[in-house]
Amino acid sequence: VSATNTLIALIQDGTTRLIRSVRLGRDSIASRVSKDLDINQAEARTRTQAVLLQDKQLTDDLFIRAADAPTNGEPGGKSAGELERDIIRQRSTELFGRVEQEIMRTIDSVKLPEPIECVYLTGPGASIPRAKEDLAHRLGVPVLTLDVLPECEHKIDPEALESVGAVCPIAIGLAGRQLGLDRFNFDFRQEEFIFAKRFDKLKVPLLCTVLLLAL
Repeated sequence: VSATNTLIALIQDGTTRLIRSVRLGRDSIASRVSKDLDINQAEARTRTQAVLLQDKQLTDDLFIRAADAPTNGEPGGKSAGELERDIIRQRSTELFGRVEQEIMRTIDSVKLPEPIECVYLTGPGASIPRAKEDLAHRLGVPVLTLDVLPECEHKIDPEALESVGAVCPIAIGLAGRQLGLDRFNFDFRQEEFIFAKRFDKLKVPLLCTVLLLAL
């Protein structure tokens, strides 16, 4: 789960069965918050990051029942700050609800002999508080952080490992490819993986149709 996209890779028996890219990422939270609070995107992103960083330090459940919510002495009401935090947390929960839908859509498109065993989460979205717990609850399977640093020699400060571990697999994969360690040998700019606009996809069928009409 990156800032703007989510890449879903389905691995079966050590082989990549399917890869999908979905326009859905961590910035989706800020986009929704921007509309909810009627503020610009930059301000929404700053406020969202502040709340998520604060929540990362909490160990209690972030979401409480409305009946148990504190009112700060105001009958039946919350402060503006509390309402803003609730909105950001709700949008964060909705993000992984949509991620779960895309995962299930991916699985449904492929006939698997058995249910999936687990999900590995990586990228900036993996650091969102309660992301793994929320996704595991929705999918009913273990959700783990894809942590490859224990298998690598590095000089990263131990205190920074938790914050950088989730984004390291991408950097390590790109570095490995430059070193010729590309196991899958995928190139998303060639052959069936190449990006093509709608007209580029249709121009060959259209040309054939015109030729047939001419004949």
